[in-house]
Amino acid sequence: MKKLIPFILVTVILVVSLYLFRHQIINLIMSERDQIKVGKTLWLDVKPGMVVNSAYINEYDLWDKKEREKVAKYMKENDLVIKEGHYVFNQATTYSEALEIFVFEKIK
Repeated sequence: MKKLIPFILVTVILVVSLYLFRHQIINLIMSERDQIKVGKTLWLDVKPGMVVNSAYINEYDLWDKKEREKVAKYMKENDLVIKEGHYVFNQATTYSEALEIFVFEKIK
């Protein structure tokens, strides 16, 4: 009986704590879920004479669709293509990260 009382006490404290802080716990879990992004490494080799425009980027299926479409829209609105070079990025690369990775030039 003496061992049961601490167990019951700890259980009651845990249940009450979970009940009182349930909204904060759920918000914490949800916010971390949106921030954690894991993906495979992707490569984009732009060879001389190759045109990598918004249409090409939009068809790069391995990259996150939402971020890929943002980059393609940016490229189309500003008449840009990706310059020749070797680019390494991730499936979870965001729009702002992509703008730092890729080197753009105006369409002539």
